[in-house]
Amino acid sequence: MDKVATRRHFIKSVEATVFPFDYWHDWYQRYYRESIEIYLAQYGTNVQYSSSPLATSILRQLASIRDSYRLHRVLGPFAPISTSVVTKVAKCVGGDKRPVASLVGEYCFSLEDGKKVRMCVDSHDSGDINSQELALRSDVYLKTNYWPTIHYADNVIPFFNCNPLLLENLAMLRPLRGQRQEFDISFIVRVWGGKNEVEGNEHCLRLLEAVAKVRAEKYLLAYLVGGDIKEMSSRLRQASIPFTTEPIPRRKLWEITARSKLTILRLGMHHCVPWRMSDVLALGACTVLDQPPKTVWPVPLVEGTHFLSLDVQTTTAQSVASDVQYEFIPDVLENYLTKDRQRSEMSRAAVKYFEDCLDPKSVGQRMCESVERFARSKAEVS
Repeated sequence: MDKVATRRHFIKSVEATVFPFDYWHDWYQRYYRESIEIYLAQYGTNVQYSSSPLATSILRQLASIRDSYRLHRVLGPFAPISTSVVTKVAKCVGGDKRPVASLVGEYCFSLEDGKKVRMCVDSHDSGDINSQELALRSDVYLKTNYWPTIHYADNVIPFFNCNPLLLENLAMLRPLRGQRQEFDISFIVRVWGGKNEVEGNEHCLRLLEAVAKVRAEKYLLAYLVGGDIKEMSSRLRQASIPFTTEPIPRRKLWEITARSKLTILRLGMHHCVPWRMSDVLALGACTVLDQPPKTVWPVPLVEGTHFLSLDVQTTTAQSVASDVQYEFIPDVLENYLTKDRQRSEMSRAAVKYFEDCLDPKSVGQRMCESVERFARSKAEVS
């Protein structure tokens, strides 16, 4: 038997507080709790959940019914009645329990020496602490969108913003690496952003209009989700930019990304590094961000190694850059397309970053090492 699999670990067990009827809490914490489970499984260490497997399964099914867009469309005016019934049924199996903060996960690590370490994972897009209450009572507070310009308490440390969609799709993503490149540039973007989902619409539209002018083979698609969709549709149609009001299938999104020399991403809500950054790193894509990240991860993303930049600067106070910055985009991209060697090196660096840092087992290991460092520092003080 593998020695690693039978070696004792300093963590004896982990308790994860889960709220399967709270869609956002369940979704935003999934990568982190499953990463801990995957990493510790090799040592025979269990992760215990506050909801039983049966109750969790029932509550997730009920939540999917409650949140089903298609069902609500079919039911029409009777949709609120359906939601009310589902909520009442969920209450019978613990669906009335609510987290202190919907986007903050709570984990309690029991160590072999009998001590306990409380960890929180704050996955809110904003750099603000999502729950001061949980930050005060946690030993380690991982902040996935950590701004170096904000002063945090000593127990707050930066962490990766991980895309839960990758968990069951890595077997699909990894084989897509190294595909024949059919497009020079792909830019598939959800048109939103800023502090309220529509504040970033204009920035996304201007990016699309600028990229459309690049003399290259392009795959452009605007996914319209909020704001004046009729006006935006007309504007995009005039610029001959394809658009949709339905999400693009994940498989198609990833295949187009894998077959592109350059893939453009814009920073997400509240200027976070978007979940799609995990995808493009997993694919080994050569990524061009609209601007350098304003947040930091525990292993820095390095410009020129893990991403290129259009340097179109927006801020929390100014959601649109200057006209001149958008005008430079075609020249910048055409220059990047001439750098074959750099793109090849960046592709390898992207894959290495993902495997070393963002693979679920790597994420779980880093979380557990954060617990170990805290336990060690407490022991040294005492």
